[in-house]
Amino acid sequence: MRKFYFVLISIFSATFIFAQSTASFEEFQLPLDTFINNAEGTGGYQSGDAFFPNNYSPDFGGFWASGWALSTMRDDSTSGFENLSSSITGSGLESPTYAVGQQNAIIYIQNESMGKVVNGLYLTNTTYAHNSMRDGDDFAKKFGGESGTDPDFFKIEIRKFYKGQLDTTTVEVYLADYRFEADSLDYIIADWQWVDLSNLGNVDSLQFTLSSSDIGSYGINTPLFFCMDNLEMSNFEIDIPTDENISTFEESNISTNTFLNGSEGTTDYQSGNAFYPNSYSPDFGGFWASGWALSAMRDSVTSGFDNLYSAKTAAGFTSLTYAVGQQNAQIKLTENAAGRIVKGLYITNGTYAHNSMRDGDDFAKKFGGESGDDPDFFKLEIQKYSNGTLAPQIVEFYLADFRFEDNSQDYIVNDWQWVDLTSLGNVDSLRFTLSSTDIGSYGINTPLFFCIDNLEISEEISTSNQEEFLAIKNISFYPNPAIDEIVIDLASNELAGELQIFDLLGRQLIHQAINSTRNSINVSSLKTGTYILQVVTEDGKRFSNTFLKY
Repeated sequence: MRKFYFVLISIFSATFIFAQSTASFEEFQLPLDTFINNAEGTGGYQSGDAFFPNNYSPDFGGFWASGWALSTMRDDSTSGFENLSSSITGSGLESPTYAVGQQNAIIYIQNESMGKVVNGLYLTNTTYAHNSMRDGDDFAKKFGGESGTDPDFFKIEIRKFYKGQLDTTTVEVYLADYRFEADSLDYIIADWQWVDLSNLGNVDSLQFTLSSSDIGSYGINTPLFFCMDNLEMSNFEIDIPTDENISTFEESNISTNTFLNGSEGTTDYQSGNAFYPNSYSPDFGGFWASGWALSAMRDSVTSGFDNLYSAKTAAGFTSLTYAVGQQNAQIKLTENAAGRIVKGLYITNGTYAHNSMRDGDDFAKKFGGESGDDPDFFKLEIQKYSNGTLAPQIVEFYLADFRFEDNSQDYIVNDWQWVDLTSLGNVDSLRFTLSSTDIGSYGINTPLFFCIDNLEISEEISTSNQEEFLAIKNISFYPNPAIDEIVIDLASNELAGELQIFDLLGRQLIHQAINSTRNSINVSSLKTGTYILQVVTEDGKRFSNTFLKY
């Protein structure tokens, strides 16, 4: 079965969007095996609530210079330029007539459908482009090359204009894709494929941009033509709210397959009520030294360091743009949001880290090892700062986990997953710490990068931290510094709960029950250094402080 790829960028539920108008081109009643390309000087074609502009010039050898032609051509066999107005399917979707578009073609939505949601359309290849990719010709290569292994592609990107602005949200359709590791999966589309456009939201116009891996001295060699039919418009208009409490990163207006990493002179990026610090240095080989980059990179396939800005999902969670973080990255809430509860965020792997764990590379091992039994993991720990103090509470998220007895349960995250951070309570800043089982002489071998999107901050402020502290503020402990043992003075014979000790990375090292008769803890096994001691009572009250171990 042929495969068809497009990016779904969900900004609302389109379950109940009904068709208002469909451009099927049957109004023109073209005779079979004919086409019109505006040689008659009409400037374009209206079908339903859509206008398909066309610019014809006799200087272009008898075909139209830009935009659309309408066709009932049925020649699905003849190769070459003289057959550029035929669909490889030999007809339209449900009738003889269809439209043929070329590079940068635009559709204007009009009348009652203007500014409404476009449900979608059907796409396929022209015979000219299909056979050129299948066989090669005087200008273009045979896709896959002689060996069949060349990673070729022919792609359409569909974007919208709305209220005069070209939106960055993109739907991608691969009319041909030879990038698979297994050549048997390579394909050139030869049937009509439905493309859902509802996630573009409200639309005034649509723009179609073609790209190909086959590029020569004068540009793209692949014939830049495609066919479409049954553009389906709706009577549904959405109201997209802007919420300053959600970081979507769309404010940056990054173009498809580009990124910002601080090389443009930015020291941090703001999205909603959060700052994402960045430190860029040319000494780091052209990537940022610490913190965050913003990205709209779409490469979910290519392995290696050169592709460190791509998410494995090939897009953000609800939009094109997302953030890429590295070891010890921090997020700082703005003054208005500081001290609130952070609901959570979406997290996934970057393509670089994902493929490194899946396959191994020059620096890092293949997770699971050759046998598949190695208990590997790649973990993200999230902690908060509150009132200038790094709290001991940790939210853990495994970006990869191969520790299961049943190897079929081993996984490397390759989709967006929600991580609940409400347990952290009030937050001024968040810190992200990565760890891995793959450690070498110079530290962690696994690429220390990850991707996030849609950080959501609550309007709520928790009062529990302050109340808990006041309720048990008379707790004390000694000695500090400690050598072998710490004694906890509970200040009440009725107080009971648990005692925990964390290192400064927030890793829990000791955990035991505590009550009026058992109120000491052995710390002789700890290395010399600073640690966090925390008491949690049975009713959830907390006390925490640092101590020094000799």
